[in-house]
Amino acid sequence: MKTREFAYEMREAFAAMRRSDFKQLADLGIPEVLVDHFQMVGVARIKERNGLYFPDPRGRLAFITPVCVDCASTPETPHPDVFPFIGNLIDLIAWDERMPDQWRLRTGAAKWLGAIPPQYMDPRPFQIWQSPLEWLQQRCEGLVPLNNNPAQLCGITKEHEYAAR
Repeated sequence: MKTREFAYEMREAFAAMRRSDFKQLADLGIPEVLVDHFQMVGVARIKERNGLYFPDPRGRLAFITPVCVDCASTPETPHPDVFPFIGNLIDLIAWDERMPDQWRLRTGAAKWLGAIPPQYMDPRPFQIWQSPLEWLQQRCEGLVPLNNNPAQLCGITKEHEYAAR
């Protein structure tokens, strides 16, 4: 898929949001600005197949979040507070608040959700979250590894601080 196709699906997902969806996200602790202003969450009906999700009008409802990066080869960026919102859109992630750690990617292109500062000169620890919901609740700070081995991500070592859950 191309960026414009991801962007189209994300716009459709945001347009499908009902007042009750906005309230539900607020009740889950997701800051209103992330939904209203940055449009970091939408809703869509999906089906799952081969570890990915696909839009399907007869599927189950899921929340959809864009995966934006500065550079596709590393989660590091000099502006980790910017690129999760306006970076290069490389994938979408579908998630359900009832099973937040059982998310599905649209194409499987993304290796992480979020961004971190450059990891040199004794950087301060960053949070690693287990789900898109936790990441959104924490104002999109830190990373959510989107594979089973977070150590495979560039810049992550055992010294980094994992979110206590």
